[in-house]
Amino acid sequence: VLVPLFPGMASPWPMISIGEANRISLSHTTPAPPARLPLAELQGRVLAEDVVAVEAVPAVPTSIMDGYAVVSADGTGEFPVTSDGSRAGGRAAGSVSPGSVCYITTGAPVPEG
Repeated sequence: VLVPLFPGMASPWPMISIGEANRISLSHTTPAPPARLPLAELQGRVLAEDVVAVEAVPAVPTSIMDGYAVVSADGTGEFPVTSDGSRAGGRAAGSVSPGSVCYITTGAPVPEG
C-alpha cells in the first residue's frame, strides 16, 4: 500500500512500470562512442568490446588447490604416491598412471594423465 508523502496530494502523472520507465529513458539517450583511455581513467566505465589475452596465462593447466592428481577412472580407494609431486613455479611431475596418485600444490602444473 502506497501512502502519499503529503496527505490529500496526488501525483498528476500515472504510475508506470520499471520496464516502461527504462524504455522511455533509453529512447532519449544514445550510447557514448568508444574511446581509448589510460587505465587510471577507466573507473565507472564499461567495455565497448571483449578483452582478449594475447597469450594463455598460465600457459599450462594448473591446480587450484593443494591435493593429489588422480586418474578419475580409478574411482575411490588407496593408491601409491608415485612422485615427489608437482610444485607451483616448477615443471609438472611427469604423468599420473592408472592406479597411482601424485601430490600437487596450488598453482602447480597438472601432470599428464
